[in-house]
Amino acid sequence: MIKVGVLGIGNIAQKAYIPVYAARNHDVEWHLYSRSQEKLDALSRQYNFSNTHTDIDAMIASGIQAVFIHTPTQTHGDLIRKFLNHGIHVYVDKPISENILEVRELVALAQAQSCVLMTGFNRRMSPLYQQQKDIAQKNMILVQKHREHADQDVKFALFDMMIHVVDTLVYLMDTPIVSHHIRGVTEAGILSHAHLELHGDHVTGMATINMHSGGRSEVVEVMSPTGFYRCVDMNELLIHSDQGHHTERFGDWVPTLEKRGFVQIVDHFIECVKTGKQSDIFTLDDALITHQLVHDIYETIKEKA
Repeated sequence: MIKVGVLGIGNIAQKAYIPVYAARNHDVEWHLYSRSQEKLDALSRQYNFSNTHTDIDAMIASGIQAVFIHTPTQTHGDLIRKFLNHGIHVYVDKPISENILEVRELVALAQAQSCVLMTGFNRRMSPLYQQQKDIAQKNMILVQKHREHADQDVKFALFDMMIHVVDTLVYLMDTPIVSHHIRGVTEAGILSHAHLELHGDHVTGMATINMHSGGRSEVVEVMSPTGFYRCVDMNELLIHSDQGHHTERFGDWVPTLEKRGFVQIVDHFIECVKTGKQSDIFTLDDALITHQLVHDIYETIKEKA
């Protein structure tokens, strides 16, 4: 049975990941780390986890082959480096780091250590986004994610929310990026909205976030000569073509974590660990492209502020 560590068992991890881990107790020997023994004991009782640690080195010594990192962004670099240097495969919540030089360093380290390094871009495993990915001859792509009255520091907003939008666009593009254009608007250091336009040989892609849109939504639109495909909140896909239009939806019993790709991304990472091969869906090249683009957006906005 494969041994896998888990670092960081906060609110998001408990909502999006812990239930998925628990459902795989029969296939994976989970090793949970927290500085709080009380929190570990509570999760162990609730989900029947058997192995807990309050010391990272002890968890490494247990023989884990891989680790899921759900800790704050500022801790990612040191933790990723530590595990990779022990030959342990790493899954980390986005971003790998807010420092592009550190991202490059860690990607190079993963390659040198022949370790899998996967960033938690769960949207790449969302079934409806995968359906949009398979559309041939895309010529225009729009990815939008909006919030209502979200006052966030520019850097945090970009690396917390915009990075998902950018990566989804990179995933859907299907062609090398030949140029890009950036626009951002801030108010007293708070991000109002940001826009990225990518250009390929035959496709234009746009990624946009609006932190003060008055409402909350995530919409991905893909256009091609065969039709227009609009996905709303990873929950329904509206398809328009010269044959008419219809809407595809999940069945009533499909869990939200499956709609959003969390179930699939956990299984995919574990499968990559078993084979020892970097994912062809989550390539290191794509990880670098996404982080570089978000870095470019931040630097552009900072220069104009």
